[in-house]
Amino acid sequence: MFMTAEKKHFHLIFITDDNWKHLKRLSPNTDDALTELFSSHHHNPQTIQDELAAAMQALSKAYQTLAPQKQGTVREVAEVYFDEVDRRRKSASLREYMEHAKNHIFPAIGDKNIADVTRQEILALQEDCASKVSTGYANEIIKTLKRIFEVAKREEFIQKDVCAAVGLLPEKPCTARKTKHRALEREKELNPFLKELVKEHLYFFLCFMLESGLRQGEASSLRPSDIHDGYIWVNRTMTVDKNHKVVEGDMPKSDAGRRKIPINDKLKYILDQIGMPEDNSYIFKSVRGKPVSNSAANKAIGRTLKRLDENGIHIEHFTTHALRATFATDYVRAHADMGGDTKTLQELLGHANRAITEDLYVHVLDDSKIDGMRRMDQYTG
Repeated sequence: MFMTAEKKHFHLIFITDDNWKHLKRLSPNTDDALTELFSSHHHNPQTIQDELAAAMQALSKAYQTLAPQKQGTVREVAEVYFDEVDRRRKSASLREYMEHAKNHIFPAIGDKNIADVTRQEILALQEDCASKVSTGYANEIIKTLKRIFEVAKREEFIQKDVCAAVGLLPEKPCTARKTKHRALEREKELNPFLKELVKEHLYFFLCFMLESGLRQGEASSLRPSDIHDGYIWVNRTMTVDKNHKVVEGDMPKSDAGRRKIPINDKLKYILDQIGMPEDNSYIFKSVRGKPVSNSAANKAIGRTLKRLDENGIHIEHFTTHALRATFATDYVRAHADMGGDTKTLQELLGHANRAITEDLYVHVLDDSKIDGMRRMDQYTG
């Protein structure tokens, strides 16, 4: 223990015997430095006080570095992370992250103490993944590992996050049409689809998704109490837990998912047609009176597409997410004179940041530019 006096106030720093041994191992001259400090400056109390204060600060920092940390394998820390994801009810993401860990992360480093994992081992894992799966999927695996290491750092299983310095592999760009975020072409796809969809019990539910841009789980979890003051207030989502049961989460997909959406005439018409349950139960229900699952909604889409195909109208298969993408694409085109107004669109969609919105949908402005130049041809003759 070292002690200094300043105006009758005592400043103490305690160093345990074990940690003092570690400190001496790191800096063998520690004893000599302190001895010299007291012997050479005994005639100058102010100097001793200043230099001892600096020594105390350095020793305190060393103590924190040498303090014992939690022990845990990559697998054990991953379970901590998975529990957090499960509590947030992001079950689709949970299943995806668990697949990453089970099939790729755990076989390589799962049983190793997470504090002992090196950057080289992570790079080797990344290279191995890239040789077995697509570059994009390999990056998703590494992203999951990064989140596990972030938890390890926060929970003090590690002092330094070696995974943070590992970059993602470069991916080849692809057009939105080739992704699940494809939008429906209004004349060729959307109009005939809606005309046939009217035969389905979930007609108004799917139309509501199309006109609001809500995710399927967000629309399924709406109650009358979420509709007031001219807005739809999005505060939760419906999802499937790890036991494959439909459950209501206490928050949307992300913090940005908490939002309000103005009710326009089309949304008002749909809500009027559905009617508000007096018991504040879910606004949209399945045939059996249960919350609408993503599976049920996609089956309704599938049946409609099948009937169209039988009548000679072929539309490429899509899922509920295409309705959200169609809403976003139509919004960007309607606001082309404002550069797509992606800031407002980001808020309506509940994206965590504007870059996500722009990466997915701003490409549609190219069509607007081409159309605008063609109109200029017509105008100028």
